[in-house]
Amino acid sequence: MLNSKHDGICTIPKPPIFLDLPPTASVFQRVLCKLRYQMLPCEWHHGTSAFLRSRKNLLLERRQQLSSGFSMIWHPYSPMKYYWDCIVGTLMFVVFIYMPFQVFVDCPNPSDPFILLCDAIAFIDIGSNFITGYTEEDHKRVVLRPGMIARNYLKGTFFIDLIAALPLQLYQIFDNCKYPTNTAMFIFKLPRLKSMERKWLNIQKQFELSYVTTVLISVLFRTVLFYHWMTYFHYQVPSICSHFYDMDRNWVKRFRGVRMPYNTVFKKYTANLYLACGLCIGAGYYTPIGVYVIPELLLTSFMGIMGLVFFIYCFTTVLRLVMYKQHESFLFYGKLRELEEYMSLKRLPKLLRKKIVLFLNYQFNGGYYNEELILKTINEQIKQDINMHCCKKLLDNVPIFNDMPIALMNTVIFSLTRVLYMPGETVVKGEEPLSCMYLICSGTVAVMNRTGKEIAHLRDGAFYGELTLLEPGVSHGTTIIALEITEIYTLTSGQFQACLMPYPHLRRRLAALLPRRHTIE
Repeated sequence: MLNSKHDGICTIPKPPIFLDLPPTASVFQRVLCKLRYQMLPCEWHHGTSAFLRSRKNLLLERRQQLSSGFSMIWHPYSPMKYYWDCIVGTLMFVVFIYMPFQVFVDCPNPSDPFILLCDAIAFIDIGSNFITGYTEEDHKRVVLRPGMIARNYLKGTFFIDLIAALPLQLYQIFDNCKYPTNTAMFIFKLPRLKSMERKWLNIQKQFELSYVTTVLISVLFRTVLFYHWMTYFHYQVPSICSHFYDMDRNWVKRFRGVRMPYNTVFKKYTANLYLACGLCIGAGYYTPIGVYVIPELLLTSFMGIMGLVFFIYCFTTVLRLVMYKQHESFLFYGKLRELEEYMSLKRLPKLLRKKIVLFLNYQFNGGYYNEELILKTINEQIKQDINMHCCKKLLDNVPIFNDMPIALMNTVIFSLTRVLYMPGETVVKGEEPLSCMYLICSGTVAVMNRTGKEIAHLRDGAFYGELTLLEPGVSHGTTIIALEITEIYTLTSGQFQACLMPYPHLRRRLAALLPRRHTIE
């Protein structure tokens, strides 16, 4: 699997790149070679890890792109495509924040350099879409043929992107800059939001954010843009209507504020933001108008409806996230309720019911999952890695496992058996010979001597009966009782001896320890 964030450092020499040049190549050829290499799929891209999946497929994809003659086509998993999306996506977001402020500027410049620069980049982005491959819906094939790319884009969002990239703000309906009208053309740039969303989705996937984090970031960005542009509409619509209607002065004062020299862009913006937010949440204006103007009624109705729709979107999105987070809890409590009905039907004793519920709460911790199905899904190597992570620290505490080979430790860990003891249950009976070693993963047990006196407590990380692995059947005369829910891993002498079969020198070394231990005892 390809995953550059988690792979170790590879010391094997890399295969030669397909674009290797002779030593006599010119500077232009070398620059062109590096540029072409940036258009090929790369190892660190999230799409490579998800769909190409291996270095062999990656090299095959590169070879096919070069041999097909489409090496100047941008692969959707290439560095060129990703870096371009980062640059254009960031610029689009900044310009969507910048444009609404222009309506609050006295005599805004129709030829604003930054907006024209973003329009030029939008045109370049349209051109880049004609040379960027795309992945089919089933993700089985990456299309790199220019004809198919062009047809796919023309059938898609080409005309919308083209209109959104036109510098329509250069056209002014009226020349009076007191109430600017060229800024109304910014509305035609809003369809560019769809392209920005696609680019930001590509960026977010690269950071491997969780589903909840991705959705929350998306809602936050949309909320900022929504109220920002509603503020723009709240100021822009009356500004246009002032050229067609003899508006009531109260409405002019409301959207424009008291026209004085110290009325800055920030003051006008914040005043309109306050009023726009009131309309969007359904609070309306804080003072009555007196004389109603039809354009104003239409504007307030539009903003109220849009605010309601956006509120429903945010509410349903957050509700979906809450249900997503609580899905496991709903399953758990549903299964628990079924279990309680089953225990009631079987008329089980209260003590047994309590023990069963206590076990389930410990096992699933308020969330339900199918452990058997999970273990069937993952392969044996991952199972060993999970066991190694959970049990290695337990074995490190046992002296006889010190300086053991890693392969032997893996075998021993995979041979461990997990047992869960409820409070009051007997783990070891004093009169019975020991047949295995006990490793306490979590919980507390009490150690009692032959007379029933409690002599010690063993807690997380402790072990008992390690000499049983070398000399089974010896009775230690102590009884061990679980004081709380205790998770213990056991290893029998037979399992340990089977693990030692490939290591006869270790068997002899461990056997030599027994006389010394008996002498010490």
